Amino acid sequence: MHVLIGLAGLLVTFMVALSLHRGIRISQSHVPLVDASSDIKLEVALAHLWFEEILAGDRFADMETVWRQLRKADGLARTMLEGGEIQGMSVPALAEEALRARVLTLRETLADLSLITRERWEMREASAAGTALDQHYDSVFDAFLQLANELSGELQNRIALDLGRFRLVQGILIPLCLALTLVMNYAFYRFDRHRSRNIDELHQAHLDLTDEIRQRKRVQKELVRLNRDLDGFVSMASHDLRKPLTPIMGYAEFLQMEYGDRLDEQGMDMLREIEKQAERMEELLEDLLMLSRTGHVKQPETPVCTEGVVHKVLRDLRSSNPELSADVLLEKLPELRIAPTLLEQLFGNLLGNALKYAGSCGPVRLGATETAEGVEFCVEDHGPGIPKAERELIFHPFYRGSSGRHHQGTGVGLATVKKITGLCRGKVWVEETPGGGCTFKLFLPGDNPQHRRDEPA
Repeated sequence: MHVLIGLAGLLVTFMVALSLHRGIRISQSHVPLVDASSDIKLEVALAHLWFEEILAGDRFADMETVWRQLRKADGLARTMLEGGEIQGMSVPALAEEALRARVLTLRETLADLSLITRERWEMREASAAGTALDQHYDSVFDAFLQLANELSGELQNRIALDLGRFRLVQGILIPLCLALTLVMNYAFYRFDRHRSRNIDELHQAHLDLTDEIRQRKRVQKELVRLNRDLDGFVSMASHDLRKPLTPIMGYAEFLQMEYGDRLDEQGMDMLREIEKQAERMEELLEDLLMLSRTGHVKQPETPVCTEGVVHKVLRDLRSSNPELSADVLLEKLPELRIAPTLLEQLFGNLLGNALKYAGSCGPVRLGATETAEGVEFCVEDHGPGIPKAERELIFHPFYRGSSGRHHQGTGVGLATVKKITGLCRGKVWVEETPGGGCTFKLFLPGDNPQHRRDEPA
C-alpha cells in the first residue's frame, strides 16, 4: 500500500511538474512573442501619428522621434527572429517556418514604410493630403497594420492551442492533487485570465489608436486649410484696406498746402489728426501683413551672424526714430541658423520696445546665455515695467497694455515675436528687471532649432 501511495505520489508529482512545464512554456515563449508583435504595431502607429503631426506643423515634435520608433519596431521584429531580451523578458527565436515567414514579410513592409516616410518627408512640399505620394504612404501603412494584425492573431491562436492542452492536464490532475493541486489550478487560472485580459485590452487600444489617427488626420487637414484661408484673408484685407488710405492722406496734405492760409488753427489740427490717424492705420495694416507672412521664409543653410543683424536693427531704429536716445549694452551673441528677416523682426520689436519705453531711465542690455539645451536671450530695460497681470496678454495681437497707451504702436510687434519664437520651437516670456523695468527673455533650442528638425535621422 505504501508503495502504491508512493507511486501515486510520484505520479502526481510528475503530472504537477508536467503541468508546470506547460505553463512555463506558454509564459516564456508565446506570450513574449505576442507582446513583441503588439509593441511593433504600437511603435509604428505612434511613428505614423508623430509624422502626420509634424507634416501638419506641430512645433513640439521632430523627425528623430519618428525614425527612433521605426528603428525600435524593426529591432523588435529582429528579436522575434533571432531571439533575445525585450523589456527584461527573454524571447526565444521563432522556430516555425510559417511564423518566421510572416515576420520576414512584416520587416520588408516596415522597410518600405520607412523608405516612403523618408521620401514623403523630403518631398513634403509636394506630398499634401490627396496626392499620389500621400495615398501610396497610406496604402503601405494599412498593409503593415494588416500584416501585424495577422501575425498577432496567429500567435494568439498558438497560445489558445497550448492553453487548451494545459487545461486538459489540469482537468486530469483535479481529482488526484488535493489541496496543492487546487492551489496551483487557481494560480494558473488567474494567470490565464490576467494574460487574456491584457491581450484584449491591448487589442482594443490598437483599435482606438487607429481611429484616433484617422480623426486627427482629418482635423489636421481641416486646420491646414483654415490657416491657409486665414493667411490669404489677412493679406487680401491688408492690401484692399490700404487703397483708401492713399487718397485720404493725399487730400489731407493737399488741403494743408493749398488751403492752410484759409483755415484756422482748429481746422489745421483736424487735418493733421486725419493724416496722423491714416498713417497709423497704414502702419497697422503693414504689421498685420508682416504677421501673416511670418513662417513663410526659407531658412538658411549656414549660420547667420546675430550680432550683425542686431547692429543693422539698431541703425534702422536710430535712423527712423531719432528720439530713441538710450544706450544699448550689446554682449557677445551666438550665430543662429534662422533667416535674417525673421531675426530682424525678432530683435527689432524687442529692442524697439525697450528703447521706446526706457527713455532716459538707464541703458538697454541685450545678452545671451548658451546651455546644453539651447540659447537664452534677454532684452533688459529700466522703464515703467509691465504689471504681472498683463505679462501674458501683451503677446496677444492688438493688446497695448496700461503702459502702452501713452506710446505710439499697433500692438502687433510682440505677437510677431511670439509667432517667430513658436516656429523655432522656442518660447518667450517677460520678467521684472531688478530695480524696476522689464526683461524679455527668449529661448531657442539648440544652435539650429528651425533647420535641425528638417534633417533626416
